[in-house]
Amino acid sequence: MTLAKVYIRYKEDLPESEMMMSALEGFQYRGTETAPFYGFGDIQDLADLGPDVGIVGYIGDVWRAMRKMGKPKPEPLDYPDELEPWMGRTVERAVLEDVRNRVNPGIFVKPVNHKVFTGFVMTGSFDDAIKLAPYPPDEPVWLCTAIDFVSEYRVYLIGDEILGAHFYRGDWSVAPSRKEVEAMVTAWKSKPASCTIDVGVDTEGRTLLVEVNDGYSVGNYGMICTSYARMLEARWQELTK
Repeated sequence: MTLAKVYIRYKEDLPESEMMMSALEGFQYRGTETAPFYGFGDIQDLADLGPDVGIVGYIGDVWRAMRKMGKPKPEPLDYPDELEPWMGRTVERAVLEDVRNRVNPGIFVKPVNHKVFTGFVMTGSFDDAIKLAPYPPDEPVWLCTAIDFVSEYRVYLIGDEILGAHFYRGDWSVAPSRKEVEAMVTAWKSKPASCTIDVGVDTEGRTLLVEVNDGYSVGNYGMICTSYARMLEARWQELTK
């Protein structure tokens, strides 16, 4: 069932980002009514949000809309257990207190909770401490052995349907293995209605998992607008049903 209406974040007279513009074009092409909202504070006044009326914006916009409707915030995905065979490195969940009590050169650290800080590879220097100083000791983080990826691609999914794989970093000519990508899709049984699997090819030619992303506010790295709208729609309906 298609959404009857979608609110899209605007800035002045245009969608605020390329992501919002792509969503606007996709939903309009599919015949869905669209309307603008202009900021985080507007969401509380959107009285008709529900399974048939969605919102397209930043992660925090969707979270606020969910809270308004009395729905739980989606749990972060990042590194599903089912995809462990494609990790290619050690992935550990910890808290910042653990990180501060040991030297971690060559370890990639990123927050479990979205957008708390930008993930980075630790060097064991004083700069690491400065970057992490603003955050509480119990802040949950992922610690991963850093991998040198030659190329990275984002694979877009609705259920088990692969909508496309789009290059976003490194050497575009080094493509991931279709066989391995399809195996990941099949193995990830617990995935939401729409999502992405970011994959990379390392210096040994292996196709490995970079991370996964939920589909409710994921960036569009080149997918056609109608498929992008379908992704946003599928996950919104799953979250609000």
